[in-house]
Amino acid sequence: MHRDRAVADVHPGVIRWAAMTVAERRAAQDQGRRRDYLSYDRGPMVVDDLLRLPRQPLVVAEGGLAKPAVSGVGTNALWLVPPTHVRLPRLQNRGYGSRTIENALRDGRHVEQQVDDAGGLKLPACAPVDEVVTEVEERFAPLLAAGPRARDVNERRALLRYGNRWIVRQYKARGWFPADPVTIVKEFDCECAHPDCDAMIERTIASFTSVPDDSSPPILADGHTVS
Repeated sequence: MHRDRAVADVHPGVIRWAAMTVAERRAAQDQGRRRDYLSYDRGPMVVDDLLRLPRQPLVVAEGGLAKPAVSGVGTNALWLVPPTHVRLPRLQNRGYGSRTIENALRDGRHVEQQVDDAGGLKLPACAPVDEVVTEVEERFAPLLAAGPRARDVNERRALLRYGNRWIVRQYKARGWFPADPVTIVKEFDCECAHPDCDAMIERTIASFTSVPDDSSPPILADGHTVS
């Protein structure tokens, strides 16, 4: 866990966050002050995490930490950079406070400048989500087709279970989050691993008595089975 590593490195903000109650963390997040405590650089940690993964199949890494200095700017890197007039209503519709929105817009401009300076590929992402997803898939299709990829249902299921397991693990490893686990609902991939299945299942973190392991029953959508 990145925050555990930050504590080990004696990051003062993270240590203060670790000592706060759930109510105090929630208040800090509502006030847009979460970054005051958790503003350490996780980019190098992400690189370490990726290097620990098996060399195959392919790994797709996404998120705001994938800046040019971390990912490079080759044809396998693409940044979604919607303009402010598109991002602002999206952030407002999520119910964020003014300070959180201000921070998000500033961070977005900063990342876009880094991408421009490095000559990275950008996608304005102004269209509806489904259209943006389609365009991203089309851009990455040749790379994904070249592989290496999961070769059969067992390898696909292993990847799905690995991803689902880590969703639970990051919440159960330590009480970092500004909410009670009973109220935290996350989406999990159906582990039937059928090539045509893209079903997602909503479950609370509290519904898992422990972090799933290889002996845990599969997470399945209604009507789906393990073949």
